[in-house]
Amino acid sequence: MALNKIAIFLRKNWTINRFRDAIITTFESPDVSEMILCSGFFQENKHYMASNDFKNICGKNKKTLKVVGLYSYNWRGDFDAFCQGVVNNNCPACLTVKKFRVPGMKWHAKIMVGKKNNQPVIASIGSSNITRRAFGKNMNFNYESDVIIWDDSINSISERLNELFQASLDQSDEVVISEYDPEDWRNGNLTLVEKVKKLEQDIFENAQLEE
Repeated sequence: MALNKIAIFLRKNWTINRFRDAIITTFESPDVSEMILCSGFFQENKHYMASNDFKNICGKNKKTLKVVGLYSYNWRGDFDAFCQGVVNNNCPACLTVKKFRVPGMKWHAKIMVGKKNNQPVIASIGSSNITRRAFGKNMNFNYESDVIIWDDSINSISERLNELFQASLDQSDEVVISEYDPEDWRNGNLTLVEKVKKLEQDIFENAQLEE
């Protein structure tokens, strides 16, 4: 079990949102017991409620969701409401939501990590926030670019991502898919698992748990 696949893509069509699909796939995967979701902005208001897409976690799919932000004091209310909305949408015995904030409103990175048995099996790094224009599916969308990294041996993840990329062959110029080579000297002889674990360490060295 190891992270080995990489996909890089640019969103150019409002009907296709690979970033959103990867995030929801991770949240719904029975192979993911812990998910880290970091963004500068989480939208939860009368215009768009992102938490509505994070639901239906059942007893066979228990997990912990760690939500990390934030970039603007103006979005603090949305951030708190998003976390509470995810709690309200799921059975409390099945999903634990932990809210973290980086002091000083300096967090702008968009990062997701899904873990199985404390090992990362999927991750994303990119430009997309959890907002209507980036995470939603509507005609008024942002042009965003994101990178998805995943373990091709985890069926609940790889099958969904393969379907997603197979369905988008007509837009193949939008997607680059490759394999990671840890033996390439430019990668420092480090595996993707090691690199993602270091990224997670960097996140929680700065983020503070909030009640």
